[in-house]
Amino acid sequence: MDSDEIINNVKNKLKHNQIPDAKEIILLSLVPLSKKGKNISEYIYKVFKILIKLKDMTISQKDLAFGIVWLTTDKFVEDPLERNIICDLLGDRMSLIHEYGENKYNDGKDDGIEQIIENLLKSGEDAESIAEKANVPLEKVLEIKEKNKL
Repeated sequence: MDSDEIINNVKNKLKHNQIPDAKEIILLSLVPLSKKGKNISEYIYKVFKILIKLKDMTISQKDLAFGIVWLTTDKFVEDPLERNIICDLLGDRMSLIHEYGENKYNDGKDDGIEQIIENLLKSGEDAESIAEKANVPLEKVLEIKEKNKL
């Protein structure tokens, strides 16, 4: 299926008060990855607008879908201002990212969480908020902040 077809299928289901299945939701959240390049931000916004309209998703489906969109944004949106705006929109829908960060930190493999913390610090988020969201000690966030002179 192409990305526009995936988007249209989910939109049609919403229009007819039907609930997309888990596979359709995951495919929808992966759509921006098929658009790596100049249109990725446009598709991230499209997907985000649809995801927030989906009322009957399970918590785990929401977490996974929004987590994929957040990771896609963080990895592929190059303009820092645009990336920060999108990440702010996704804001409190990032529990999957927090769980991922916690697992990486607890496993002693904190490179991934360090990058996420660094990006959040660069976007202007305060250390206390980041520590709480990422479920890491404040000292770790402050250490990353100092190490990167942020």
